[in-house]
Amino acid sequence: MTDSHDSALAALDAFWNVIRKKADEDQKFASALVAALGVPIEFKVETPPDAEGFARIVNYIEPRIIAKRGEAEFREIFTALSDPQKKTVIKAYNLASSDAVTGKRGPALVDLLWEAASAQEKRMAQR
Repeated sequence: MTDSHDSALAALDAFWNVIRKKADEDQKFASALVAALGVPIEFKVETPPDAEGFARIVNYIEPRIIAKRGEAEFREIFTALSDPQKKTVIKAYNLASSDAVTGKRGPALVDLLWEAASAQEKRMAQR
């Protein structure tokens, strides 16, 4: 049964609340919404987030979009992530093979991320 609303505005508020709740509970849904809207998410990472926090943001850390902001900001964001988190981003966005990642740590992973993401961005810009 649905609740009645006393105005169109109240009905819209209820509608958006359902979407917000679903996006908060389901990261794939949230990521699909962001992709459909074409809105890049702005964020800063100052210290590596814990596992739960990282799981909530990994779908929004789009390296190609961050690469558009320039190398300095890109490196600032990705340097703050732990090595396992960097590797998760590399895998999630298909930036490099497992062999290319093996043995890399710290700055070498950030270099790999930058090279792959900036190359993807250049290819997309040429289309």
